[in-house]
Amino acid sequence: MEQRRLASTEWVDIVNEENEVIAQASREQMRAQCLRHRATYIVVH
Repeated sequence: MEQRRLASTEWVDIVNEENEVIAQASREQMRAQCLRHRATYIVVH
């Protein structure tokens, strides 16, 4: 079961103030710890 959870975990880059990758974390961990990360948004008008 744990192996399946790890396989479905989404990993994101954690960046510093200069947008340099300094670590990777699961999306869940990034949200829980309010870590700085890259994001892309698409606006449809």
